[in-house]
Amino acid sequence: PAVTATAPPVTAPAAPTPVPAPATSAPTAPVVVPANIRMTPAVRRLARDLRVDVTAIAGSGIGGRITRADVEQAAAGATNGSGPPAQAAPQPGAPSAGGPTDSPVRDGDSLKQLTPMRKAIARHMERFVEVPAAYITIEVDMTPVVKARSAVNPDYKAREGMSLSYVAYMTKACVEALRAFPDFNAHWTEEGHWRRKAINVGIAVAVDDGLVVPVIHNAENLSLHGLNTAINDLAKRARDKKLTPQDIEGGTFTVDNTGWTGSILTLPIINVPEVAIITMEKIVKRPVVLEDQGDAIAVRSMMNMCIAIDHRANDGAQAGAFLQEVQGWLRAVDADTPIW
Repeated sequence: PAVTATAPPVTAPAAPTPVPAPATSAPTAPVVVPANIRMTPAVRRLARDLRVDVTAIAGSGIGGRITRADVEQAAAGATNGSGPPAQAAPQPGAPSAGGPTDSPVRDGDSLKQLTPMRKAIARHMERFVEVPAAYITIEVDMTPVVKARSAVNPDYKAREGMSLSYVAYMTKACVEALRAFPDFNAHWTEEGHWRRKAINVGIAVAVDDGLVVPVIHNAENLSLHGLNTAINDLAKRARDKKLTPQDIEGGTFTVDNTGWTGSILTLPIINVPEVAIITMEKIVKRPVVLEDQGDAIAVRSMMNMCIAIDHRANDGAQAGAFLQEVQGWLRAVDADTPIW
C-alpha cells in the first residue's frame, strides 16, 4: 500500500526528460485512383489533388457515381479527423439505393432481374456519361451500292452460300476512311489520344438478352468478301453465344447497323475507350434533286448516317470530313468494285 509522507524524501536528481527529435516528413506517394471507380475525369483529378482515398467513398451520384461534393466532403472529413460519413445500413425489405425510392411499388409491378450481360452493358454504358460527345449526320446516295449489290448478289450467294450485305459495304467504306483519318481509329485514355495502327472494327449485334460488339481484327487487310464473311461469322456466333473473349476485345472503331429496325436517325453511344461510332440507317427510296444533272428530280436510294465522336479527341470539322470520305467511297461503288 502507498504511504503518504509529510515531506518529500531526498532523492537523486531526476534524469532530464528526453526531447523528441523534430519529425521529418517522408516523401508521400502519389494517390492512385483505381480506373474502375466511376467518376468524371475532373473529379478524378480533384481526388488526386486532395489526396482522397476514393475507395472509401460511397458515391451519391447516379448509379453510385462519385461526385465532386463527395470528394470535397471526404477531404474535409480527413482534415478534421472525422473521416467520410458513415452510410446507414439498409433495413430488410427497404428499397436499395438506386431503387424505386420515388415511386411506390404497386400491385402488378414486377422486377426484371438483371442478367450478367445486362449488368455488363449497364456498367459499360455508364462510362459514356464521362464522354463529351458530339454528333454529325449526313445523307448518302446509296443508289450505286444498291445497284452493284443487286447485280452481283445472285452469283455471290450461289458461290459463297450467303448474301453480300450492305453492312459489308459500309464497313469497307469506314476502313478506307480510317486509313485517311487515323485520329478516329483510336482510344482516349488519361495519357492522351492513342491512335491505333490496326483497324479493328466492332460490329454491333443485337442478341436475345442484349447487345454485343464483336470485333473484326485487322479489317484493313480484308476484301469486301472477307469483311462480309467475318461479319456473318461473328453475328452467328454472337447469337449462338459462342463468342470468345478475344472476339470482343481490342475494337478501335464501331459500325452500328440500326437501319434493320426501320430507324432513319439514331444518336449512337460511343463504345468507350473508342473515340467514334457510326450508324447506318434504313435505306429509303425518295425523290432527290440531282444538281449535277440540271436539277433533275429522280427517285434515289438514300440513307442517313450519323457519327458520334469524343470531342476530346476530335472536332466537328474532322468528323464532317471523315463522313465525306465514307460517303465518297459509297457513291463510287460500281460493277467494277472488287469483291474478292
